[in-house]
Amino acid sequence: ISCIDAALQYTIPPDELRSKRLTLRAGQEAPLEKIEALLSASGYERYQQVEGPGQFAVRGGILDFFTPDASAPVRVEFWGDEIDTLCYFDPETQRRTDPLDEVLVPPARETLCDPAELAKKIRMLGKSLRIRRADLVREKLYADADHLEAGMIPVHLDKYAPLLWEQPPMLYDY
Repeated sequence: ISCIDAALQYTIPPDELRSKRLTLRAGQEAPLEKIEALLSASGYERYQQVEGPGQFAVRGGILDFFTPDASAPVRVEFWGDEIDTLCYFDPETQRRTDPLDEVLVPPARETLCDPAELAKKIRMLGKSLRIRRADLVREKLYADADHLEAGMIPVHLDKYAPLLWEQPPMLYDY
């Protein structure tokens, strides 16, 4: 059940969502560097310590992350490239709570992109504007492009969905 506004909001395409999901299991061979890269590509932000959804942290052979759909963050302890243990932990005390056999890691945002590529498309859109007050709109577009090029992702990235995908997906595409 959904209101019409939510159902018509642009989101990540089903195929991209499937490709950005990650399942981690105890005993699985999974190089930490690959998991870090996938988390970053899936919209997670690296922090010194995980405190909220969409964040991850790495300290030695320990990876902490907080998925948007979970009530607590997950700690993954590695032995070399092998996942030794998986568990939830309390972000305040940093103590382990419930052990896990496996965890599904979904993307942290509804819209994912290559920031440099999107910045390029935004600048092209800005140059092509032929509307009244185009200078004001162009200024706002270029500010978003500057942020993307600096590694900062705009909060409302879904407004650029028509630049990211030929046919922007919605809930009904699922």
